[in-house]
Amino acid sequence: MHQPEQQLLSEQKDEDANVKITTHHLDGVTYKYVTPTSVDAGLDFLAASIKTKDFNTVRIAIACEQSDEAAHLMQQLGKRSVASLLVNESNITTIGTCVGLWTSGLINPVLIVYDNVLQPLAELGKINCVNYLIHSSQTLPHVFQKRIQALTSFPGNNTLVLVMMCSIANQTTKNPTRAVPSEVATKATLCPMPTGNPLPDLGQIAKIKPTVVNDIKETRKLVTSEQLETGADNVHTYNNNGLLACSRKEQSLCRKIDDVVAIEPHIRNAMKKLSIEHAKNIQRYAWSHTAAGRSLCVIGNEMIGKTWCYLPSLCQRVYKEAFRLNTDDSSNFAPSSIIICANAKQGEQIHQWCMKLLDCCVIKLFDRSNLSMVDARLRSPSDILITNVEVLLQLINLKSILNPLALRCVAFDNFDLIWRSSRMDCEKVMLWLLDLLRFEAGHAQLFIVGRLWSDKLMRRLLSRLPDLLLLFEDALEATAYSGIKLELLLTSPKHIEQDMLKLLQAKNLKEERVVLVCSGKADALTLHKQLLASNIDTLAVAQLGSGAELLLSKWSKERTASVLLVVDDVLRLLCDVKVDCLLHFKFPSFWQRFKARYTIFYGNNHSQPNSGNATSTIPVCLQDVEQIWLICDFMFKHERLPPDFWLSMLTSSRKQLEDRTPRLKQAACHQLLRYGNCYRHTCQYRHFLWDNEPRPLEDYPKKSLISFHLLMSFSPSQLSVRSTKFKVTKYFLNIPVTELGERIQLHYEQSKNQRRHLDPKPGDLCVVKHNKLYQRVVVLEVGDLNRVTIKQLDAGSDLVLIGKSDLLECEEQFTNTAWEANDLRITGLTPFNLERLWSEEAKRLVRNQFFYRQLGKPCRVFTAIVDFGFNSTIFVDNVYDEKGNDLKSFVLQHILSYMDEHVEMRLKELINTCKPFPESAKEPSDEEEEQHSTYSTAN
Repeated sequence: MHQPEQQLLSEQKDEDANVKITTHHLDGVTYKYVTPTSVDAGLDFLAASIKTKDFNTVRIAIACEQSDEAAHLMQQLGKRSVASLLVNESNITTIGTCVGLWTSGLINPVLIVYDNVLQPLAELGKINCVNYLIHSSQTLPHVFQKRIQALTSFPGNNTLVLVMMCSIANQTTKNPTRAVPSEVATKATLCPMPTGNPLPDLGQIAKIKPTVVNDIKETRKLVTSEQLETGADNVHTYNNNGLLACSRKEQSLCRKIDDVVAIEPHIRNAMKKLSIEHAKNIQRYAWSHTAAGRSLCVIGNEMIGKTWCYLPSLCQRVYKEAFRLNTDDSSNFAPSSIIICANAKQGEQIHQWCMKLLDCCVIKLFDRSNLSMVDARLRSPSDILITNVEVLLQLINLKSILNPLALRCVAFDNFDLIWRSSRMDCEKVMLWLLDLLRFEAGHAQLFIVGRLWSDKLMRRLLSRLPDLLLLFEDALEATAYSGIKLELLLTSPKHIEQDMLKLLQAKNLKEERVVLVCSGKADALTLHKQLLASNIDTLAVAQLGSGAELLLSKWSKERTASVLLVVDDVLRLLCDVKVDCLLHFKFPSFWQRFKARYTIFYGNNHSQPNSGNATSTIPVCLQDVEQIWLICDFMFKHERLPPDFWLSMLTSSRKQLEDRTPRLKQAACHQLLRYGNCYRHTCQYRHFLWDNEPRPLEDYPKKSLISFHLLMSFSPSQLSVRSTKFKVTKYFLNIPVTELGERIQLHYEQSKNQRRHLDPKPGDLCVVKHNKLYQRVVVLEVGDLNRVTIKQLDAGSDLVLIGKSDLLECEEQFTNTAWEANDLRITGLTPFNLERLWSEEAKRLVRNQFFYRQLGKPCRVFTAIVDFGFNSTIFVDNVYDEKGNDLKSFVLQHILSYMDEHVEMRLKELINTCKPFPESAKEPSDEEEEQHSTYSTAN
């Protein structure tokens, strides 16, 4: 169940004009989406709404995302005289009695929960008695669904669901856009890019009179309660050479490292030897800010000097701490700085730089096997520890190693890579740091540098880092921070001019400031004539010079401005202009140029209080596959799911390309066989099936319950299983084997029965010793250097590369028995990226917390309901353990993923549209692939 589709929609303003309410009615349930003008206005409305209810008949619950958000909400409601009961992970066992009293109606406060406590709370008793459910913020559809299922019982005539949107002043969630007249839709389809839950802006921006200068600094008042609690009064914003800087502390530019007198001379001299003397664009604000002992977050492209934004100050802090600590004091131990990297290669480079800047003790640790050795070194005073989040978590468990009295700097380098590969570990480390240290001047410093803006975590950090400097070198990433909404305009090369004119005619140009950007002067002049012919007031600036700066300055000062038509080279002059809408006339040739266009929104951070209402409309044609893929990739990386038809444009274009130039000799794409299509950026494999390939197995129990033992968990959605009808009879080296496995093991343990399989060919059935067990395998491919690729048939489904000499002949007594292992996949469970790859962290989480081994029960029994069988794989709706816990819900709740509901339909269509196998494709490599398919589906 996704967020409900509207059947009756109405909008209204509250009596005090502080909130806007959008109401939906569906299946007897009322859904209200509340958008307040400010955070305080939203809390006031929430408290007033709760007080109007009869607590004897209404059960009220508020669902939050995080524990700190829930605790803060309880405090705010308490200030407004609303009694509440907070359930968190620390008190969930002791508070069970109170929850039972609340469920039975004996006590009636507002129940405040967050997502991580829903499942353990449900185990305490029946809690789905809520008939007034409040979501503290708009959330992802699957989270919305989990909350409703856990806390309410549908349908209910008196059920009310209230969703608190972010405040209008900071709104960045998906809002209803102005309706486009029907004539626009005849040739163009406009689709808004859905947004996630962006973090609130640093505050409302005071209205100022904009001017055109090269370097702008303005001050705006903070209004959110979280920011006021930090004690800060102002936020300073800067826009210089494509760079956006935001901080609660006033900043100063430095051009070279000698301008930063706080850095020791020997560190500055070492930097000069490394040719790092003059500051790069991103470093001009960072060096002086970090040298003052303040925190930093830098978001920008690769190879722009992000690491060197913080490294001089980190080494300076290490140098100072070395003098402060008394090495004779046993309480002074552990590193004074920690640098957390994405991988060991990056850590090695930073290690070399640190050694050149300082003659100090630098410890690198990326291998868990070295923990004991590093343990001894960290129990004495040290300077810098370079590691990753997984190893750091292990060190945190050794509580006596890391010393909060000594730790002064923590850096996350390439944070987006760390976040995407180790999301849960990263959150644990960050929470540990926030509990342990105080990040502000005079205390500890936090440095975060990366390629992407990580909204979910960073918005929680803003209120905890009072002196943080935000630096954006990537203007498109800055839109994720400030909440600019992106839209796609589906058009064609012949109709793009007319579609653009209709789109402009549909806008209220008296109230909206619109900028239309072209790639070149010719397009700008042609479009200018058409706009004037359509009576659209337009100011065209198609080249630099000729008074261009004066024209732009005049346009920026006008209250009701005309449409501004410019080319890319002119955009850099629009550095502090308030813009409501950016229209792209054709997609630029280069992705970097496209991203640079979004610097025009930097001015919104100075001059308008609700920059989240600004939009950017991007025209795309069906053949613009590269551009569509890049936009979809941007959305996935920011945890936003693109609309289905955007993704279908990718697969349609790839299909048309392969229809023109078919790939006859390549193997079928793995994504195609698992999901029915392929979203990869580039893929060398075939994206259709030959008529001799699709083999849906008729002996699979369709739409029925199966029980099995787990052999291997390859990913959260793909398993290797063995049916419980194959009984476990023995354990060899603590490995359970069936009667067949026992006979094979006993037979081939005798050397007289071990006859080498000579001249193996694809499809041959053999026996090998793998994982200390003799077992049957099938040969898939014979490669060079006497290596062959095999697949397990009974003890798993692994593909293994072995030497030819390891193959043994399979005796006839073992050849006629059905394979015992099967591949099993949850239909449509998909990782949240275009490559459809699960992170190693996600795989470990499922193995350790869902498929854990119970003491005394080495073979747990799992069940599943079969959907269909295809390509030797059983596709199932879900997987359940003995207690009824289901794998799909576990993955959707704990791992960034989503459900693709159209997988079965696409796979069936794939079978129906398979092509005749041509004679030209019948070469040895393809015969091998055909035999591979035959044997892999034989069971």
